[in-house]
Amino acid sequence: MCAEAQDGPNQALVCQVCQSTVPPGSFCGNCGATARALRTGLRSATFAVAPDERVAVPLITSSVFPQLAEKYRTPFRHGLFLLVTMLVAFSMLRLLGPLVIVVALGMPLLFGLYVWRSDAFKDISTIALTISIGVGLVSGAAWWLWTGHAVSAAYDIPLGAAAQLTEVIGFGLAITLAGTVLMLLPAPAVRLLRLNTPESLDGFLIGALGALSYSAAGTIAWLTPQFVAGQLDNYGPWRLLEEASLYGLVDPLTGAAAGGAVGLALWFRPARRDGRQPGHVRILLWLVAAACTMLYLAVYIVDAAELPRDWEMGIDVVITALSMVTARVGVQASLLYEQPDPTSLVPLWCDDCEALVPDMPFCPQCGAAARAMSRSARRERRQAPTASRENV
Repeated sequence: MCAEAQDGPNQALVCQVCQSTVPPGSFCGNCGATARALRTGLRSATFAVAPDERVAVPLITSSVFPQLAEKYRTPFRHGLFLLVTMLVAFSMLRLLGPLVIVVALGMPLLFGLYVWRSDAFKDISTIALTISIGVGLVSGAAWWLWTGHAVSAAYDIPLGAAAQLTEVIGFGLAITLAGTVLMLLPAPAVRLLRLNTPESLDGFLIGALGALSYSAAGTIAWLTPQFVAGQLDNYGPWRLLEEASLYGLVDPLTGAAAGGAVGLALWFRPARRDGRQPGHVRILLWLVAAACTMLYLAVYIVDAAELPRDWEMGIDVVITALSMVTARVGVQASLLYEQPDPTSLVPLWCDDCEALVPDMPFCPQCGAAARAMSRSARRERRQAPTASRENV
């Protein structure tokens, strides 16, 4: 990547990718290229959010919660484990009330904790967050209530039985296809307002938040009539687990990936330097958004195919993993190629590798992107005295 600008191992280097003079290290602090790279590419061996992870590893915490600090990822992993445990336990014990609540609200509440922990309430306009949640909730509830009433009225059956009929007559997939458009509306709705949300990961959060709000409202509107009408009483434990995994994990995770990817594409602002062609990165991000959306739809295509339960659940796991990896590609591309913060070169402690490095878009030692941290965290890091961690 770099050639020495002056003699000696500790002198500044010239990056062969961006031609910038940067401090010595394993990565270019300006463009994030690795020492062995002839071009930046997507740097697949080092994820800009979590440098100890590869881009192709579908880890949920760093995929869906990209601005989560390293010290908080383990508690969130515990939260995901608790969510899965409750879904399995309530399904096996056939505790329908608690199961419906966890299925509908588990993942959205966990994402809500991420919104708080990632300083979104400080960094992102309250109006933007409110509109994202509001559009998602209203469109999700309205769409699934309307479809349920339309089916029940057309076939003169109770509202709770409408969900069963949609599976039999193949309406479920068509309803999901139309509903997907509504699920992706919050990000464009917020973007049209031109609020002060300047970073691509802001767009990811807004899009994912809106998609999860849609998912929660739709799941409640769809499952509550079935629960009240006693339709779920006929399900055995394994059927309940299949439905719980679909609506409580697979749907919200793939939906969040799709909504977040649309947000990335809408908020991305390329760094215009070194002859780069930002249009190529924009195209990549829109392809990522399209791929995540298709993977979300693939979940319900598989569901409509009425495959054996084991096959369907296994394919859902594969689709979810592919969705996480695809979203990671979008996050990686946006962090590597978006317009960075101004470089100050002030010595700061890297939160990922704990090395004392200059304030630059990327850590020269581990390659972590500065914008993988919230704006509030970056401000606090610049204000914190470096001497406080001299003994680390």
